[in-house]
Amino acid sequence: MKTQCPRCRQTYEVEDKYEGQILTCSTCKDDFMAERLGGRTVLHKDGPVNIPEFKVPVTVKILRGIALFFFIMGTLAAALMVYAKIAGKSGVAELAAGLLSTYLTALAVYVCTQVVRFLAEIAHNTGIIARK
Repeated sequence: MKTQCPRCRQTYEVEDKYEGQILTCSTCKDDFMAERLGGRTVLHKDGPVNIPEFKVPVTVKILRGIALFFFIMGTLAAALMVYAKIAGKSGVAELAAGLLSTYLTALAVYVCTQVVRFLAEIAHNTGIIARK
């Protein structure tokens, strides 16, 4: 398995039996726990458990895209509001209200993405530890 010193980032190829063991880095002389690269090892009552790297669910990626869309729309609304103000067009208040609601929608969608990602990562990690 591949492991890495967290201090100096020196990588090592070691046998699987060293996973969860304390090793000494030959470069910086610091002690570190051998963890499989691409994930992390946590201590469990039955021994170390390797938790593979968490992959972000598609749902979160879609929600992030929606949040980005609303953020871009809010920015365009701000540009229109500036144009309307410079050009002396009426309806600036309506544009300002639209801008605020668009930004609030983007914020709400982004917060939802973070909650979904957080819950998915907890379920991922808990499921792996429970299977141990």
